[in-house]
This record gives sequence, structure tokens and C-alpha cells, in this order.
Amino acid sequence: MKHGTVAVVGRPNVGKSSLFNRLAGDKLAITDDASGVTRDRLYAKCEWLDQQFAIIDTGGIELSDVPFMTEIRAQAELAIDEADVIVFVCDGRVGITKEDNDVMAILHKSKKPVIVAANKIDDVKFMDNIYEFYNFGVEEVFAISTLHGIGIGDLLDKIIELLPEKKSKKYDTEFCLRLIPLGGFVQLAGEDEEFDKENKIDKKKSMNSKTGLQRFLILFAGAGFNFILAFVLLFISALFYGSVSTKPIVGSIMEEYPAAEAGLKVGDKILKIDGVTVKTWDDVLWEVQFSDGSPSKFLIEREGETKKQIEITPIEMEDEQGNVVYKFGIGSSAIRERGLIPAFKYGINKFASIFKIMLNTVKSLFSGEVGVNDFSGPVGIYTVVGAQREAGFESILYLIAFLSINVGVINLIPFPAFDGGRILFLVIEKITKKPVPAK
Repeated sequence: MKHGTVAVVGRPNVGKSSLFNRLAGDKLAITDDASGVTRDRLYAKCEWLDQQFAIIDTGGIELSDVPFMTEIRAQAELAIDEADVIVFVCDGRVGITKEDNDVMAILHKSKKPVIVAANKIDDVKFMDNIYEFYNFGVEEVFAISTLHGIGIGDLLDKIIELLPEKKSKKYDTEFCLRLIPLGGFVQLAGEDEEFDKENKIDKKKSMNSKTGLQRFLILFAGAGFNFILAFVLLFISALFYGSVSTKPIVGSIMEEYPAAEAGLKVGDKILKIDGVTVKTWDDVLWEVQFSDGSPSKFLIEREGETKKQIEITPIEMEDEQGNVVYKFGIGSSAIRERGLIPAFKYGINKFASIFKIMLNTVKSLFSGEVGVNDFSGPVGIYTVVGAQREAGFESILYLIAFLSINVGVINLIPFPAFDGGRILFLVIEKITKKPVPAK
């Protein structure tokens, strides 16, 4: 199978655009006797003998320093650089001109295969004119008439002969790495019928030809890569900056705040808040962040003592945006561990903690415990990103990991537009033994 790009070049008014239209099968390029009418590059697809390739029409090349012509020449040179094969169109009735020689000099420098097409040869009396064009040093000159379609088939045969073979891929899958890796995307043949038809994709490689397990793994892969990225970033952050404990142990107490006044101490392990078991510091933050100012009961475990319950009433304050918030005056431990194993453990524990918080968030949204207004929009996200940037690269890594987990979880929500919805359809299909209708 051949493939590639063919550039149609030449000086003005030799029939380049007419040849382009003839090959494209449509009147896409403008044809006019005035030079400079075709300024920009035009692209189209062409098919000959079941082989497809792209063709580019360019403005006539003139070596004038007039700004308009300079721009046209630049566009033509870009097309030459992009092409695999070049069709050099000349006026077969006029013969070789100085401008033709100038164009050929440019083409020789490109070191691309060049086909010389002598246009306007629509009468036998002009046939002898083509021999002059052998002075370009080419092995073959094609006598054509774009107006009447004479010689176009032979020209296309030569184009197909010179086009490079399409390289077979070792793998049919195309991989890409995003500049900002906050999302994963997976698409299999069978999901876009028009693309499959255009590229003649084998139906055996279609999504619908795969087993249920294979289709599930494909649909899950996008969110799965979000999760993998998040773990890797958390692991790298802990490896370079040290890992902090994720346990619900009080690491700091702010003086004159409710927690200190209630008797909470550094080193206390929080077991429950208002009867809800907490296993990580993120769980603690989740339970206190939506406080309405009512007293909260903390069940703690203190070294050398039995479990005890402490009631803490948060203090009402305003944040930087003027919103009312309630503060308890406690913080997590800032002690960091170094090493490969602590970093690995931190990556797993922190990932699980953030994942749980995100599930709680989705659950609370559906139950009405948390409203949409409780979450930041684009401006709020921009503010958070700015603050994290100022806090340092470690904070940026954590933010990307956090957002990546969020994207992955949201993508698995069973809505039709998400992968979670498609996974749900797959489950329904397995239960009912028939595919879910597209509508």
C-alpha cells in the first residue's frame, strides 16, 4: 500500500490549479490567467488504483522580491518540504523559460522525486515540444492536457510508482503523551464508524468483536491511567521530599483555639468524629470541613491512657474570600520519613485516602449533603493552582495527583457520556444477552 503527499508546483499560469482540480475530482483551486491568484496551499485527497494520497496546490513560484510574491514562494517551498513526490508543471507550448529553470533549481535542492508534466499538449503538433524539457535532466517527461484530461492516467501511474510504501506498524495501537497529563483517552476501532470506513479498518479489530472482559479493560483504561499517574506522582513526591504520615494523629495544636481549650494534645490518635470512624488524616478533614459550628465529639486514643471522648465546638471565622468557616485549631504531623519503602507506602495510602474522599464527595452530591456551590469553579481552581505554585513543586505534584484521581473517579460515574456509563451498558448487555440500543 502506497501513501504520502504530492505537491503540484511551477511558475504562474501553467495549469497547476487545473491539474489539482483534475486530480481531486472537484473544482477546489481557483484557476485564472492572472498570476498570484492562488496564494495559499490547498489540500485534497486523491485516489488512483485503490491507492490514496494527498495533493497540495501551491501559488506560482516567482523569484521576485515583491512582498505578495515572496509570500507565495514561501508557501510553495513549505509544500515542497512537506511532499514525498513533486509534480513540476510547465507550459508545453511555451517551452522552458528562465522562471522554469529557477523553479527546477529549487526542486533539485529538495532532493525529492520530481515528475515533469508539460501541460497544454492537446494537439499532436505540440508533441515535439516535450523533448526540450529533458534538458532538466529527468528520465521521463509527461505530455498532459488538464483541460481535456489527456495523459493524466500515465501521470498518476508514475505518482503511485514514486510514492513511498506505507510502513507497517509493529503494533496497531497509537500511543501519545499529553503535555499536561491530567487525563487519559482510549479509543478502539468500532467506536467511530466513519473513521473505520475511511481507513478500511478490519472488523475483526472492532470494539464489538472483543470479549466482555477485553471491552471492560479498554473502557476502564482511561480512568486506570489517571490512577496510575496519581500514584506515580505521589510516590515521586514522597521519594524526593519525604513522606508524611497519613494516620489520624494530631501533629499540632493552635493555642487559644477550641481544640487546645478542650484538652486535645499533640500525639492523640483520633478514632471517631461524631460516631464516624476515621482512618486517615484526610478522613478527619472530611468530617470537619463541612461543620456548621455545632459541637463535635472526638473519640481519641492517648498513649498510656484509655480511650476518651472530647467535645470540641469550632470557632467561627472568615477565610480570604470572606466565606464563613469553622476552625478547630488542629493540624497533622509534619514529620517526614525518607526511603524507597516509606515512599511506596505513602503512595498507596495517600492514593487510597484521596480516592475514598472523592467517592464520599460523589455520594454526598447525590444525597444532597453537599451542594454544587460548595465546589470551586474555574476561578476557584485557578486560585488553587496559583497558591500551589507559590507553595512549591511538591505542592504542584500533589495537586496534579489529586486532580488526576478526581478525573478518574468522575469518568467512572455511570452516566452515558462517561466510561462508567458505557461499562454499565456492558454489564446490562451481559445480563440481557443483547446489546443496548444506541438511542
